Amino acid sequence: MKKTLFVSLMLVLFSLAAHADKEGKCGENVTYHFAAATGTLTIKGSGPMSEFPIKHSRQGVILAELTAPWKGFCNDIKSVVIEDGVTTIGRAAFLRCENLASVTIPNSVKDMSSGVFYECKSLNAVTIPNSVTNLHSQVFYGCTNLSSVTLSNSLTEIGYETFSGCTSLTSIDIPDGVTTIDRRAFFGCTSLVSVTFPNSVKQIKESAFTYSI
Repeated sequence: MKKTLFVSLMLVLFSLAAHADKEGKCGENVTYHFAAATGTLTIKGSGPMSEFPIKHSRQGVILAELTAPWKGFCNDIKSVVIEDGVTTIGRAAFLRCENLASVTIPNSVKDMSSGVFYECKSLNAVTIPNSVTNLHSQVFYGCTNLSSVTLSNSLTEIGYETFSGCTSLTSIDIPDGVTTIDRRAFFGCTSLVSVTFPNSVKQIKESAFTYSI
């Protein structure tokens, strides 16, 4: 009887721990707090987030799993709120957080590193503020539910495979000021039927829209 009670108590404690709020650091002056009740991860502070290591195959596919501090509860994250003051979103920060559906990005963010939202398959809409000047490779790669994107007016280039495999994306307005659309930027966007190009675009690289429009 005592053994049964002990096991039951341990199961309750494990369950409580799994559903508890979590917090920690994700940059020198940047912290995170996860509210388990709502599934919201809030990132706040000043300056850049940490960069998290990733490994690619020869074909460019990211092989490694998430290494960010929230890797243990990645699939519990439903929304991400980045507060004003954070200046970058670190490389592979939300890699394969498959239940992440919404993200709020403030005007303080200037740089979004490679693979930030790689294969976040529940993400459906994103507004990238005009403060963002760099949108690196594979930021939204494989975000198959992503149907609405508003790009920063400060961009000059759309990186390698930035939106590759975004099969729900139907239209995109390239902002004035973009000069280069890199290789495979919109590769395999099979629902894409409308793209607006500004006069500033000088170079569209290999396979940028293959299997798309």
